[in-house]
Amino acid sequence: MPPTGTTPGDSSGIAMVPGLPVLARSNVLIVPRVLYHQEEEMYRFLEETIQLRKENNRSLMGVIVQDLREVNKRTRSRYPVVPNPYTLLSIVPPQHQWFSVVDLKDAFWACPLAKESQDIFAFEWEDPKTGRKQQLRWTKLPQGFTESPNLFGQALEKILQAFSTPPRIQIIQYVDDLLLSGEDEVEVREATIKLLNFLGEKGLRVSKSKLQFVEPEVKYFGHLISKGSRRLNPERIAGILSLPPPSSKREIRKLLGLLGYCRLWIEGYTQAVKFLYEKLTEGDNIKWTKEDDDKLEKLRLKLASIQALSLPSLEKPFHLYVNAEKGVAHGVLVQEWGGVKRPVAYLSKMLDPVSHGWPASIQAIATTAILVEESRKLTFGGQLIVCTPHAV
Repeated sequence: MPPTGTTPGDSSGIAMVPGLPVLARSNVLIVPRVLYHQEEEMYRFLEETIQLRKENNRSLMGVIVQDLREVNKRTRSRYPVVPNPYTLLSIVPPQHQWFSVVDLKDAFWACPLAKESQDIFAFEWEDPKTGRKQQLRWTKLPQGFTESPNLFGQALEKILQAFSTPPRIQIIQYVDDLLLSGEDEVEVREATIKLLNFLGEKGLRVSKSKLQFVEPEVKYFGHLISKGSRRLNPERIAGILSLPPPSSKREIRKLLGLLGYCRLWIEGYTQAVKFLYEKLTEGDNIKWTKEDDDKLEKLRLKLASIQALSLPSLEKPFHLYVNAEKGVAHGVLVQEWGGVKRPVAYLSKMLDPVSHGWPASIQAIATTAILVEESRKLTFGGQLIVCTPHAV
């Protein structure tokens, strides 16, 4: 891959926040294999670390990494161009029935840093055997750097522009994960092999253990994708259901983050999690009550019973059913398949507090406007038929 982080003015450059002091060195934490090193002894130590991890069947991700928090503070963040996971899978054609998922191995480490940016990631390393200290620097895009996903995603996108995607095949990219889909098994097989060879020619490696090669159902970005539908990975759901009731605001935020990922599948999501947001407005010590337990249990039951959602088709009209209840706008976006209306997504949002005092007819209009705007993330401008309460 071409070097990234060339100059601050470059579209892929690493720009630092002005006015903050320059780091003399960052904290002393290391990942093997991609370091700028001069000492053979250090290289042997890193190789021994790698071998030990392999013998214990443990991932190299368990190796301590450099602490880049101070570097991240000094980095001027660019506007993220990573696709929105909320809508990413909505562009998978519902008629596609064969899929491959390609996970790039050590993806960031395949992206060289331009020399002008390498000194930003200088750090000190101490040999655990001799106690000798030396200063090193990254020559590849490091893990833990806040801009790494964005920079790598842009670099990979440019590379993929040179790939000639076969007709009737679609490729979706999310950072270093690629989803390839099509209607015909043979076409998907040939396209996947072609893509793998192309990536190899560009110096990118693929994780063989994570490769999903021409399957009728694949795991991608926490979803199970098959012909015409997507559903949440049961392992993800089980992980959320196994969490104990939160005992701090930090745990509440964590739970809300996990549940938010599932919001399209949960009918009345906003109303169901409203009590958790209210807990965040309490004092430092939250009070968890029996009523909170009951509400959390109802939320768990909703999560445990969610069904697969239909993949949207831009060739068919969408139907949006909307309503408002207790200050919450909620609705369901559906499409008709075989004479049956199937849910594409459940939508819900809090109404502005000012609107709570409005007449029911005005609230209904506000509800419709909010949910129509929200549905555009999934309909991409397709025909939308709105079904509203009689109050509108």
